[in-house]
Amino acid sequence: GASHVLAPEALFEPIRGTVILEEVRSGLRTLPLAAGENNLTFPWTRDAIEVLLSAPVYRLRSAMRIEYRVTGFDDRWGPAPADAVRLTGLPPGAYRFEARVVDRDLGVESPVTGFSFEIEPPWWRTPQAYAVAIIGVLGVGLLAHRWRVRQVTRHAAALEALVRERTQELEASREQLRELASRDALTGAWNRRALMEILEREL
Repeated sequence: GASHVLAPEALFEPIRGTVILEEVRSGLRTLPLAAGENNLTFPWTRDAIEVLLSAPVYRLRSAMRIEYRVTGFDDRWGPAPADAVRLTGLPPGAYRFEARVVDRDLGVESPVTGFSFEIEPPWWRTPQAYAVAIIGVLGVGLLAHRWRVRQVTRHAAALEALVRERTQELEASREQLRELASRDALTGAWNRRALMEILEREL
């Protein structure tokens, strides 16, 4: 028997067509997409980002496989499950979703299509929240410092008052001792030592 191929040059042609990104879903939010560059912004949420895609390639459909990757998170290509890709666990940051069709038998790939998107940080990781936290910490530190200074001032004033009281008591006690040392305990008259001091002062 004999066989021939009518168009042998078409056997190894690149895959015609690209992956069509139909829409992007995140929670209750749905964003339609067109082919080309798109920049999307998603607020931080625990909901998954779901990308609906399709590939209008009908030649040897069983040999075709849709692959995707998320640059900025994982640059490796992986097979897309069914016709939708769910992106979960992405931290805040800038990413790019890319998809392509691969012919596993011939090892050829279609042009890459995709879109860029950004996930905003949660409110407690925004610069405003950091600024408020820093101001709060500084305010608490200032209040603690003022309270500490007030406590030290009160303690110093109490010590000063106590020292003044003890000094007055010591002065009174010394005056009393000097009086007892200068007079006779029975008659109250000046003793010899006191009389000699008085005479010397008067002279």
